Amino acid sequence: MCNKIGILGFVFFFSLSLFYGQVDALEVKKIERFILQNKKDSALLVYEELSGDTASNNYLKTLHRIALSQECSNEDIYAFINKVINDNTINKIDVHHYLIEYLAPPKEELIDISYVKIKWLQITFLTELVMMEEAEREHEVLSKYIDQFNEKDDNVQRAIFYKNIYPIILTIIKRSLEEGEKLCFENKTIAEGLKDTSLMIVSNYYYSDFLLMRGRLEAYISLCETNLLLERKRPNKSIFYYGNLCHLIDALIYKGGEEERIFKLLDEVYNSTNYKEYSYSYYIQLLGNFSDTALYSKKILNKFNVNDIIALSDTLIQQSKAVIPPNEYYQLLRIVGEALFSKGHYEKAKKIHYLSVTHIREIYTKDLAGVLATNKIRAVVKENEYELSLANEKSKRFLYSLMLLGVIVLMAVISILILRIKHKKLTKREQEKQLLLQEIHHRVKNNFQIVSSLLKLQVKGIKDEKAIEMAIEGQNRVKSMSLIHEKLYQNDDLEVDFEDYINTLVSNINILYNKVSITKEIKVPQGCKLDIDTAVPLGLILNELITNAFKYAFVDSNEQNILTVLCQKEEGLNVLTVKDNGKGVYSGVSFENPNTTGLRLIKSLAKQLHGSVEYEYNEGAIFKVFYKETVLREAVD
Repeated sequence: MCNKIGILGFVFFFSLSLFYGQVDALEVKKIERFILQNKKDSALLVYEELSGDTASNNYLKTLHRIALSQECSNEDIYAFINKVINDNTINKIDVHHYLIEYLAPPKEELIDISYVKIKWLQITFLTELVMMEEAEREHEVLSKYIDQFNEKDDNVQRAIFYKNIYPIILTIIKRSLEEGEKLCFENKTIAEGLKDTSLMIVSNYYYSDFLLMRGRLEAYISLCETNLLLERKRPNKSIFYYGNLCHLIDALIYKGGEEERIFKLLDEVYNSTNYKEYSYSYYIQLLGNFSDTALYSKKILNKFNVNDIIALSDTLIQQSKAVIPPNEYYQLLRIVGEALFSKGHYEKAKKIHYLSVTHIREIYTKDLAGVLATNKIRAVVKENEYELSLANEKSKRFLYSLMLLGVIVLMAVISILILRIKHKKLTKREQEKQLLLQEIHHRVKNNFQIVSSLLKLQVKGIKDEKAIEMAIEGQNRVKSMSLIHEKLYQNDDLEVDFEDYINTLVSNINILYNKVSITKEIKVPQGCKLDIDTAVPLGLILNELITNAFKYAFVDSNEQNILTVLCQKEEGLNVLTVKDNGKGVYSGVSFENPNTTGLRLIKSLAKQLHGSVEYEYNEGAIFKVFYKETVLREAVD
């Protein structure tokens, strides 16, 4: 329950309302990008051409000082970074590189709290990008800076508070409850000692995660309410205000029975200038909970001027796309799909579910793997350049020491050195390439596990047996692909040991169904390995056939159940045979016009492998899958 909303998403909208005013937002973004790209002359040129009230816009004055590099303070850089890291159109890696180049620990005798807050923001977005090595390194820089000051100073206490947030986030990720709660208590003590309402709100915001993990719903609600009371003591709302408000709404929906209060809180979010879209997921969730004739259902539909839940779903998805952060957009899609399913709109729910899975895969696979690979490659390039410069320096010194020995000896030595350097460089690059590929397969495997967990969560609460079966089958297919990437990550040659994969897959499916004991007969040529282009479709085919055997053949615990998997060569083609000793429920099966999703998937995947599928019954169902290896398929293509 209670999906915690990312604070950076709220900071983004908060920043927009503070910074833009009457000035063209697109022009401001141009200035920001030019600064990040170190094109300060271009930034100044855009600034001079701006129309609107620039004189009274404090943020524009800040950008102007940064572009001029005159009288630019860390407070200015903090305002700039606080804005750009929450703009989804700006690459956060560019922000990270900007800070590495332009931000250095201050030399002043007193601590610079603006510098501390900049590093806090930097560490936070690096953590969200799963760039943990970089986040750890920047946290170490921040810690060393803070440690040189006297802890009795109030601003040093504030700095320690911000420094503690990163390890708190790590304990949330690792679910180290006692360690995380201890850090939260330390931060709470600092905030109360300073009588700083803003820090109290931040402290409560992160501590609420631990209350959720311990299942203390009432305490979680009470803490959200405490934060809202603290907000009322401030002259202005903090960037955490609407985050706490939404968390309270989420918890009350889960608790149930407080609809009037929920709608009152929701109206506040909906009527706000910059957070309106964050209310959409709660309205659609409530509509899914109420009957179509309920007063609250009519109230929600009238609010958005639509007639039914399908029209409301389309409206909310369209209005939210490209407005709220990617993770929040995924949550909206997920909740819309659940609401449609609860109302019996299965086809529409299926489409939305597919859209949400596609979206989350783009977030956690494409973007995350791309960020990881990009940064690893940059690190490798810098390391190679450094090593090459050292090698050149050594070569020069060696050259001077050997000049007296003659030109022939000199040339021989230089040739040997050059060959060694090239060989070392090529070998290192191959090793690094191997490491990068393994890292990417590891990340993809983790992402498939996330999708599998999401599917598992969605099964909860579904009462329709057919829908549950479809969801479990989808989860099983994702697991089979995840297993392939796990095997690729574990093997140095980045190939899948086919026999090992089959054994693991059969064991996993056996655990899932857990009906009867079976005897496995797996015969695969020794050393048979598959590349990823063959392993993925073949793994999915195996998953379907083995799953069908457990569902339909192995139903009698009094009989000896035998599963046979063979891999051999027939007439120049590889043949994968899956056989069971069941009663053969596939009588009349035609792969020309298959009538089930599983059979259609098997046929499609076999075609992808330039092969075909045959079925016969001989004391059990026998499936033969003919396929070509990658090299032969590429030759045809």
